[in-house]
Amino acid sequence: MNIAVCIKQVPDTEGHIDVDRRSGSITSPNLVINPLDVLAVEEAVRIKGQLVDVRVTVVCMGPDIAERALRGALSMGADEAVHVWDEQLVGSDSYVAGRVLATAIGPEQYDLILCGQMAADTQAGQVGAVIAEILEIPLITAVVSIDLNLQSGRMEMQRKVDGGKREVVQTSLPAVLTVESGINKPRYPTLRAIKDAEKKQIEKLNLKALDMSPNEVGATGSLIKVVSVSVAKPSIKNLFVPDSNLLAIDRINILMSGGISDKKAEMILGGLQEAASYFVQFVKERKLL
Repeated sequence: MNIAVCIKQVPDTEGHIDVDRRSGSITSPNLVINPLDVLAVEEAVRIKGQLVDVRVTVVCMGPDIAERALRGALSMGADEAVHVWDEQLVGSDSYVAGRVLATAIGPEQYDLILCGQMAADTQAGQVGAVIAEILEIPLITAVVSIDLNLQSGRMEMQRKVDGGKREVVQTSLPAVLTVESGINKPRYPTLRAIKDAEKKQIEKLNLKALDMSPNEVGATGSLIKVVSVSVAKPSIKNLFVPDSNLLAIDRINILMSGGISDKKAEMILGGLQEAASYFVQFVKERKLL
């Protein structure tokens, strides 16, 4: 079985992020593999460990720095990596990204294609669907469990639906699966695996290698245009403000306590019998039982 995993390098949402209003993109000094894509890599490596003759290839579209993401996936256990980039790809939307990745993957080369459900920066959730449409193969979204007991070339899985429920689905292969949080817990690569990943060759593909025209990609080929992006503003009405008539030290104490200093509390003195009697009387008076 050949498995392709599509990954993306995104800003680390756990750290500081900025908004580039001109380009309509989110920027950050720290870049990481999209968290849901990490789960997709982990799931592919787990399948590789449980079935015979499985090869995992990770594919990433992005500038030169995206090589770090590919080597990170290699250190998790992927066998090969493909880096797709061309300066003409700047400004591409999710539709173009899906077309480019589908072209890089190619028809009938892989039995299974895994993607994260959505990227942490755009949260569009479109790339997997575009890949499936271009390659004309089934698409299963929000996958949270995969059954590796293949029957007659079909794979069974569970997908997340509304209300916390699960839907059991079967599909023929090849197919595209987009994985959701909860499908697994990704491993931490060993130092040896990280060093080995640094030595592996990464295949490079540009538009010429993909036989794609500059008019098909970038802002020209994109179907979606970001009109504006802004940082969310906090809701002032939900912020607790202490009474301005209090002393400064009292206001500080209230803020440090989370604004709950006005809550009444009583200390029960005496032994266990006294405390139990007080509690029973407290419950009766307030008709809690």
